[in-house]
Amino acid sequence: MNGFLTFLQVSGPDWLWTFADATVKSAALLAGAGLLVASSRRASAAMRHLVWTVALVATLAVPVLSGRLPAIAVSLPQPLAALVGAPATTADISALDLEPTSTRQAPTARETVAALPNDAARETQASAPGSAQAPPLDWPTLLFLIWGAGAAIVLLRLAIGLGTAWWISRDATPIDDAGWRHLAHDLSDRLGLVRSVRLLRSARASVPMTWGWSRPVILLPVDADEWPTECRTAVLAHELAHVQRRDCAVQAIAQLACAIHWFNPMVWLAARRLRVERERACDDQVLAMGTRPSDYAAHLLDIAQSQPMEWAAATTMAMARRSELEGRLMAILDPDVRRVIPRALRGLTVAAIAVFALALAAVEPSARTPTSDTSAPIAQDTSRVEAEIEDLEIALEDADVEVAAELAEAIGEAVTMEAEAQTSEVSDRVVEAFITALGDPEASVREQAASALSRVRDDRALAALADALTSDSDADVRSTAAWALGRARRTGSADALAAALDDDDADVRQQAAWALGNMRSRESVAPLVAALGDSDPDVQEQAAWALGTLRDPAAIDGLRAALANGGDGARQQSAWALGTIRDAGAVAALVAALDDEDGDVQQQAAWALGTIRDASAVEGLVAALMSATADARQQAAWALGNMRAEQAIEGLVAALDDQDGDVQQQAAWALGNIRGATAVADLVAALDGADADARQQAAWALGRLRSADAIDGLVAALTDADEDVREQAAWALGQIRDSRATDALVDALDDADADVRGMIIEALGRSGRSNPNPNPNPNPPGNDEP
Repeated sequence: MNGFLTFLQVSGPDWLWTFADATVKSAALLAGAGLLVASSRRASAAMRHLVWTVALVATLAVPVLSGRLPAIAVSLPQPLAALVGAPATTADISALDLEPTSTRQAPTARETVAALPNDAARETQASAPGSAQAPPLDWPTLLFLIWGAGAAIVLLRLAIGLGTAWWISRDATPIDDAGWRHLAHDLSDRLGLVRSVRLLRSARASVPMTWGWSRPVILLPVDADEWPTECRTAVLAHELAHVQRRDCAVQAIAQLACAIHWFNPMVWLAARRLRVERERACDDQVLAMGTRPSDYAAHLLDIAQSQPMEWAAATTMAMARRSELEGRLMAILDPDVRRVIPRALRGLTVAAIAVFALALAAVEPSARTPTSDTSAPIAQDTSRVEAEIEDLEIALEDADVEVAAELAEAIGEAVTMEAEAQTSEVSDRVVEAFITALGDPEASVREQAASALSRVRDDRALAALADALTSDSDADVRSTAAWALGRARRTGSADALAAALDDDDADVRQQAAWALGNMRSRESVAPLVAALGDSDPDVQEQAAWALGTLRDPAAIDGLRAALANGGDGARQQSAWALGTIRDAGAVAALVAALDDEDGDVQQQAAWALGTIRDASAVEGLVAALMSATADARQQAAWALGNMRAEQAIEGLVAALDDQDGDVQQQAAWALGNIRGATAVADLVAALDGADADARQQAAWALGRLRSADAIDGLVAALTDADEDVREQAAWALGQIRDSRATDALVDALDDADADVRGMIIEALGRSGRSNPNPNPNPNPPGNDEP
């Protein structure tokens, strides 16, 4: 294991290294979750289910977060560091990573705070003279294909289950019996369930089961009508508890984690425990509703005589599985079992696991160099490897551009052969070799060395890169050194990067600004503010982006100036940065930017004002509804709705007649969010508009307003050509407690669309409850954070 991970360090591509790192961290995370569950045996099943759910979600998040959080360097003994894949003392010297890195470009105004520059394209490595041609299928590719095949098998099983569920639901018979429907509504009310649920009956179902994320379905066997009332109540309560808890969505997350980590038994164990605790948590909810434990256990035993179909395991919530029955019955009949989870404990549990996951994601293990007294015995042929590396180091000193990559590959092969015998010794020699190469007379070689050192978490490498940044005569080398320091995210190099903001070369200055932003160094605010006045517009833009990632109010004055006087990209990025800082001191400058000649700047300024939510911006945003570009008008409407600015109602009403359908839609959403009663007539008129999405949003807004004056318009909308509009109108009428609305809903029960009929039934049965999908587009498409 030690040798394999060391080999992976020196010859594996980035994706494989990242995957191995994520695997180890995910295993640690799930082990921690298991310990937490084991120490909480008397906790409720819902509590244990929550722990496993958050842990599995975190296993998917850790790989994404690992490269985006400030690094936490952890020094480990050499053997342990090798087991966790510590990269600190072993340089990644694959020739693929030695190509010069191009200057990173500034994120556009539409990119979020998490945006990072794109990696430079890597050229294929050349074969060494006289060496055999590399086989077309190398070991990293083979590993990727094996992993992909395993993931595909797991996902195929999930897809088959989903397809079978769809096939059964298509041929199943809807349950229209009043007894079942009334029972379902009553239990939904008791559970606090606001989502619409379809009840189906099928001969293919042997046990009750539930599936569906956005449109949940409960499937019952054909003999369900013969069940006694108590059994019906228990079964339906159990299945509705799955819907209320959104267990199908959680199951999908668990299956995705199993697909990605199919080779990791801990993930499969976590998914299995998740399923067990899920069923027990639903049992607890049934018992909490007043069902006698002995009666419920008897019903469960009867149902368990039939086994669910094999396909159901990955996609559905089957009520009874024989393999889990004994434990469930014991828990049901145990009077000392806790049935509920305190709200405060729920939040504390989620926070604790999230903090643990974030800490794991940020950890970057580094190997502690062993002292001479504790060094492991060196392999018998280590001297041969050392001699080979010495020869290669000498060759590096005289290397030209063509052979630099070949020498790096040769060093990688030498390191790989003896990595298990003397990992730290070889690593030090490699680091020293690349540091030496930073002084090579050929600029291309120096640039390659700087790129290679970007993955070395070693103080010597960082010092050498900082020196190259400040003293190298070649701009490309300095730019690559700045990028490497930014990737390392060590704040100790902030001073060198800040000094590089005054470099003669614009690309170097731009790269230094990106590095400071990626480093999240608060001490960099002042030099970055100064860089906003750079003569190069790309440097201005990159500096504004960096300040947006820092979110320091000290940057507001500089960003306001750049918003007024910078280039197009700098103005866009400055508006975004001011929005991330969220300080009212930026409002006046952002309002002025609503009149900018560049439409993207207008849009970005509107978004920023919507996030700051200062009332002084309302007048400017209302004016932008009439004068800005279509995208900016849409963003201004979103901002006003997000601010719930009642003084904006008149302007938003006018925007209902905008020539752009997206603006109409966003204006209707804003009016519904503000709940402007004076807009009822205009929203009713919008129900006759040409854009279906805008009509749907107008219906939702009228449902929020709950005005009897909207009934006639909403009744007419029940005959709209678009089924989504009809469904939304039905929901809105259900919110208006008026007999005219009830009569219209009853008359519309013959609608051709099943979803519309289902919503009508919901509206009739639960008038005044919240819409299960109150706003199809709560923010402008693609602009919830520009």
